Amino acid sequence: MTSRISTWLKARARLGAAGLALIIVTVLHSLLAEQLTLTGLIEEVTGTDFFDSEMNDWIGWLEWGVLGLFAVLWALGRERGMMRTIIAYNGYVTLTLAASVAGLILTLSVRKTADAGFDLLWDAFLVWVINVFIFAVWYWLLDGTRREGASSTRRHFLFPQQANPLAGWEGWKPGPLDFLFLAFAHSTAFSPTDTAALSRRAKLLIMGQASLSLVTLAMIAARAVNILG
Repeated sequence: MTSRISTWLKARARLGAAGLALIIVTVLHSLLAEQLTLTGLIEEVTGTDFFDSEMNDWIGWLEWGVLGLFAVLWALGRERGMMRTIIAYNGYVTLTLAASVAGLILTLSVRKTADAGFDLLWDAFLVWVINVFIFAVWYWLLDGTRREGASSTRRHFLFPQQANPLAGWEGWKPGPLDFLFLAFAHSTAFSPTDTAALSRRAKLLIMGQASLSLVTLAMIAARAVNILG
């Protein structure tokens, strides 16, 4: 009975960590320039002014409404509802992340002054951090949730603590911070880290994250340095 309660509490803690990551993503996304949002990109590509400020406010309130729903589900201990909310919302913010990277590229030509260069560096930094948190959640959804079940469940990542028997690390399982570190490493190293990707899905996620990070850091930062120089 005690072990079952302990497992339930740990699962809620991990779900709560995923929800916190999505709250951070939402806050950081609200700090981006309007042309780097999903609605801003749609207007830029279509050449229309469809999304007025009132509609953007409604979208923002809807995002916080979803996070509020997650908080209620977390308080009630509805794990299935929490998982569905996390998956749906993380898919949505992944789409907004891709839009932000595209928006950065599309606005490069109009950023020519020193102030624009600093704004570009700030926006690129925010996008990079958002990238880390979003993919940390994806890695946890892909691999971490499987480790909470049967030990025979197929893994997607091989962590160093599990590659070889290590004294004091018996029965170790990765937590939210381990997946956050994994996402951080793939956003900076652009190469395999000490944690091996085993499945094709894991490799595809890493390729997607590294590609977005590379565009953000290399292309955008180089443009900013060129402007400030």
